[in-house]
Amino acid sequence: MRISSTVEIRDLASHLSKDGYVILNAVFPPSLIDRLHEAYLAEYGSMSSEQMAAKCAATGQNRFLKVGDGRYEIAVTMKPPFSDPSLYANELTASVLQQALGDGYQLSSFTVVVSYPGSPMQHIHRDHSHLFEPDGICGLLPPHAINVAIPFADVDLKSGPTGVWPGSHRWPNAASCDPSKAVSTRLWRGDCMMIDYRTLHAGMPNLGDCVRAILYIVYARGWFFDVRNFSNRNPLDLPIEEYDKLAPAVQSLLSRVRMSQLRMGGTEKE
Repeated sequence: MRISSTVEIRDLASHLSKDGYVILNAVFPPSLIDRLHEAYLAEYGSMSSEQMAAKCAATGQNRFLKVGDGRYEIAVTMKPPFSDPSLYANELTASVLQQALGDGYQLSSFTVVVSYPGSPMQHIHRDHSHLFEPDGICGLLPPHAINVAIPFADVDLKSGPTGVWPGSHRWPNAASCDPSKAVSTRLWRGDCMMIDYRTLHAGMPNLGDCVRAILYIVYARGWFFDVRNFSNRNPLDLPIEEYDKLAPAVQSLLSRVRMSQLRMGGTEKE
């Protein structure tokens, strides 16, 4: 959906608030997405699932993390084309993020998640549990973080889209959900899916013949730090020379994770 008015932006933010997710169509140029896909394949495309699993087993700081059977998360290096500000400081997504998170939100992490052919349905989970107790209070609160999922290629129902449980960001931490009630939506290259960090979701089975790769860019309110998912690994890998090229406003968006990376000693082990 090409956002062209304040009303449309408010409608999208309202949908995100109500259901815990929203789809934005044709946000990114397909040519940019193709470059991202090509860069990913050049760096990691030759790796098998077993090789990915071996990387995940390495000790110490690690850019690889196993997130399910045949599923892996990678903190890719933000060099061209991943360093392109039109990707993570996109005007259209920023408009919805501002409505959802308010002023001063920060980029929290920048990773790619891949699922290999034959991978089963991922475990149902939230990216982060509710922050406060009792659960009844949490259902009334606005989001503290938003995950923006950008596929590198068309994702149909066969290749394993992300399934979500609408409204589950308002459910208690201990709530259970029926796997058959998941809502799975096709995403075409150039689309993105915005997901409340509290929304229950899972990667659907990859029944196709290709590795499914999706870029996940997480944005958070300035006071929220995701120590649960990034206690021993950098939330992104941003070379200092790429950071120095950015406009001050974009550097401000990235400043928190950049400082976190420097504190942890820079790039993780390959």
